[in-house]
Amino acid sequence: MNIYDDRESKRILRPIILLTAIVIGLWMVHLMTPIILPLLFAVLIAIIFTPLMQWFIKKGCRNALALILTSTSMLSLFVGLAATVGYSFSRLIAIFPEYADDIEMQIEQVSAYISPELLAMLNEYMPSTIDMTQVVSILTGIGASITEFFITAFIIIFLAIFILYEIITLPLRYKGENCAVPKAVSHVSTLFTQLIDYMVVRTKINFFTGFGTMIGLYIIGVDFAYLWGICAFILAYIPYIGFTISVIPAAILGFIQFGVTGVILVIIIFCVVNLLTDILLFPYVASEDLNLSPFVVFASVFFWAFIFGPFSSLIAVPITMGIKIFLEQYDETKWVALFMSGNSSKKKKPLKIGSL
Repeated sequence: MNIYDDRESKRILRPIILLTAIVIGLWMVHLMTPIILPLLFAVLIAIIFTPLMQWFIKKGCRNALALILTSTSMLSLFVGLAATVGYSFSRLIAIFPEYADDIEMQIEQVSAYISPELLAMLNEYMPSTIDMTQVVSILTGIGASITEFFITAFIIIFLAIFILYEIITLPLRYKGENCAVPKAVSHVSTLFTQLIDYMVVRTKINFFTGFGTMIGLYIIGVDFAYLWGICAFILAYIPYIGFTISVIPAAILGFIQFGVTGVILVIIIFCVVNLLTDILLFPYVASEDLNLSPFVVFASVFFWAFIFGPFSSLIAVPITMGIKIFLEQYDETKWVALFMSGNSSKKKKPLKIGSL
């Protein structure tokens, strides 16, 4: 009887202890966010550029030269992106007061279609005139935050370069010592290989999203179309929510320039581009192994944003994907990975990006 009670108590206590350990672990990870989050960004950036480094090696470059060329490409891309965004935003701040008359005119036109009762209610909570000084002050604050972000990103880029160095030298260390590769390292290699597939595909799709958005906005005449295209490219890493966020600034500028018609055209452009890239193109080119349940994708954005802060939304899906791939390596946790997976009834089409 005592043996039975002991087994029953262990069976009850095991999940409680496991849940407690997970909660404590997540709490500790949350406290270490200033350290962990830049490292996660650096790892994912290194993963994105690993295929480029492999390509240099396949073309006959020595490992050191391939690392230098990849690092130079990474830094050049980052400097170009930072310069473009910084210049565009400074220009937007400088000329925004010129939109004052357009804003007043568009508000008057919209007010003509609003009932007097609703208009009186809105006037109680909204200023009758737009304080452009306050608007410029808000934009300046946003610009300062963007500058701080790019300074942090510069440090992350250098961390990514060191991670690329580890990726290229780790196999050589085991080979030089005639040492068998540990099973854990093999699992990490598998995880990296599949994450490379996902990040490369995701980045290509995001490029088409940003480029298509930029072209569409440029055609209808929205100012700073290339800036909104860059925003669409970056925010496309955040599923569902990123699309909505990227529409807002372009739609506001579309309203200022062209009224309600501009807002409708901007929304149509974003919806069409998102339909072509995320809904039609991404499922076609991505391996079924890289699928996640829509619920898991949506929940992961909020979960990791709660753990690491809002910037982690950009890498929420890759983090969750990495956890899923890691869980697939062990029989005891495959059922959890299966729960996280999307529809796998189609024939799998693994991508041939290269191996570590």
